[in-house]
Amino acid sequence: MLFLLPFLVKGQIKGYVTDAESGEALSGVRVQGAASPIKVLTNKYGFFSLDVSGADTLEFVISGYDIQKLWLDTLTADAVITIKLVPEKRALQEVRINAPGFYDEQQPGKIKLTPAQLKKLPLLLGEKDPVRAFQLLPGIQEIGEGSTSLSVRGGGKDQNLILLDESTVYNANHLFGFFSTFNADPVQQAEIYKGAFPAQYGGRLSGVIDVKMKEGNNEKPEVSGGVGLIASRLMIQGPVKKQKASFLIAGRRTYADWLLKPFMSEQEKILYNFSDLNAKVNFILNPKNRLYASYYTGSDHFYQRNKIPRTNGHLLDNTDLSWSNATFTLRWNRIVSPRLFQNTSLIFSRYFMNYKEETRQDYLSPPRHHRSELLSDLRDINIKLDYDYFLSPDLSIKWGGIHTFHRFSPRKFSYFSSVSAGGNFSNETPVTLNNEGALYVNFIGKKGKFFYENGLRLSYYFPSGTVRPEPRIMFGYKSTDNMTFTGSYSRMNQYLHQVSNTGNGLPTDIWIPAGKTLRPAGSDIAALSVSREVLKNWNLTLETYYKWIQRSNEYRSGVSFLGIGQGNQVKPFVWEEVLTQGKSWNYGYEVSLEKSQGKFTGFGGYTLSWSVSKFDDLNKGKPFYNRQDRRHIFEFSGSYALTSRLRISSNFIFATGNALSVPQSIFFRENNGTDYLEVYPAYNAFRAENYHRLDVGLILNTKRGAWEFSVYNVYNRKNPYSYEMRTEVNPSARRIETSLNRQWLLPVLPSVTYNFNLK
Repeated sequence: MLFLLPFLVKGQIKGYVTDAESGEALSGVRVQGAASPIKVLTNKYGFFSLDVSGADTLEFVISGYDIQKLWLDTLTADAVITIKLVPEKRALQEVRINAPGFYDEQQPGKIKLTPAQLKKLPLLLGEKDPVRAFQLLPGIQEIGEGSTSLSVRGGGKDQNLILLDESTVYNANHLFGFFSTFNADPVQQAEIYKGAFPAQYGGRLSGVIDVKMKEGNNEKPEVSGGVGLIASRLMIQGPVKKQKASFLIAGRRTYADWLLKPFMSEQEKILYNFSDLNAKVNFILNPKNRLYASYYTGSDHFYQRNKIPRTNGHLLDNTDLSWSNATFTLRWNRIVSPRLFQNTSLIFSRYFMNYKEETRQDYLSPPRHHRSELLSDLRDINIKLDYDYFLSPDLSIKWGGIHTFHRFSPRKFSYFSSVSAGGNFSNETPVTLNNEGALYVNFIGKKGKFFYENGLRLSYYFPSGTVRPEPRIMFGYKSTDNMTFTGSYSRMNQYLHQVSNTGNGLPTDIWIPAGKTLRPAGSDIAALSVSREVLKNWNLTLETYYKWIQRSNEYRSGVSFLGIGQGNQVKPFVWEEVLTQGKSWNYGYEVSLEKSQGKFTGFGGYTLSWSVSKFDDLNKGKPFYNRQDRRHIFEFSGSYALTSRLRISSNFIFATGNALSVPQSIFFRENNGTDYLEVYPAYNAFRAENYHRLDVGLILNTKRGAWEFSVYNVYNRKNPYSYEMRTEVNPSARRIETSLNRQWLLPVLPSVTYNFNLK
């Protein structure tokens, strides 16, 4: 990797753009000459560098803020300037809305979501969840009813890289997937990439979600939060030293367990809670150096107890499941020269899961006791170095690298039984240490009406010694009638796999490293798009994509997730016996229409797509539709400002049902009147019922906050969550009666939330 030497050019200026009220860095601000073609955007840290030769003033423009002008004759030679943009103040009677759009026409496949956009959406139980909001956009869908796990253009949930302040989050779910780990209050912006991946991202096959936390108000103290039906939030931020250092602390907890516990009997208890904490501090050491430290921890705990009376005692059955994430990022921003910006990060992340089951039969003589426990642990330490080099207004270069130390402790299973025949044993996969990383370079530029973002990422994985090039190519053209054409190609690689046990309906996810048999997976993604303004403030985008995936994973038939052999005997657990690898291809067409300005703002989209796989060990080697194959998806979300204080909003979703495997027929085994065999016609040959749902919301703003009223699933659609085959066996008549029953999860759910802000 060649590191470019910085050099000064006459007329080069540099600095940061921030929010005047909070001091938050603003990314994507357009810095342009007032009477010249020079133009550049601030990077994700709010930094810009620009050659202003030939210009006497600059303008700083971003939607939602007043335009700021800067006269260049007031600057000194080596100054690092800070531009503070003032949020637009709108007259109450005008109700003029000027919200930023979701789509970036010069970065196809990228969608950006800000807190202002998120506040307008009616979401589940009033929780403004950025990941759930992404599910309303074309090409992105939820894995199942009530889940925040995403399928990006037909990919699996483990094929998405999820970052919080540059740290990987391995399980982004609360409440069994109803909420994500991201409390919206401390989120400054959330971006998702579904194609045209910049070279700095890698390690997954289908999607990237990049969430950036706020830095804390360095102008004045601020307290905000919300009180809802099942959870409450509180965020405190303010300056440690005004305009020099700030802090942010945000917490959230559900109190569903406190509310439900008094109504539960001693015979049956089901308790659940989740909590999370975000914290961040930042220091402006001097005009050229800034230091940030951010921390996140989130945990879920589910407990179920059944105490069933028997003649001489009780049958006691306990289930205990907990999972947690923790991340820490230490980041140093440095202005090396007027053209060169450096970001250095030290990152830690951890995912932990603990699942316990216990049964006591004290009515027997002697009493019996059975206990099992499953543990999984994954820890990462990352070292990351990034450079932004602003060569000219028409060309910038990004390069850098990342190295990750993985520590996998995928599975430790122990079993105890007081019955002598059962025995006690433990079954553990050894701790594995792996190294993964990449070097990258990315060129971002324009030439007349043409623009491009092309780069190369060189990823590596040890101890296998795998090194793979990953080219990233994107070209675009903007015509005189404001029509934009783009084409892109990306190659991605993934060096770890996820194993999920869904047999008990609980989210027991385990991450394992790639190896000699379960090899690293790879994908190639190509896309074409065209967009233009079709009416005033209405933008239409058409896009088509094709994604090839090599060495994707599926479960083998008849495997045991826990690795217990017959008779509860110890059986060495081999991941290759659980998963098999094959190939997949996903392709489709997307249409989206967005309006980002005016009293009414909203977006709608339609997706026509296919997701197909072929495995030698499944379905007799014939291709089959993946579970996430949904032929037609239509989404709409709109918001209308009735007055300056009152806003109504709604979401509507329609999707073809998932592809599932269900038995076609059932046969008794030979010479056995009670044992029967289920026969499946083909893999995922059954199509679930269509999914559709309407949500509505009402927001009433007050001087100190806002009341939010929402109704999820207005017309109480019983959308399928899973299907259960119920069987009634009559051995004497050698007859079986079966029925397929749809299980549904979320009925109509009204909610009310009060959000407050004390400045």
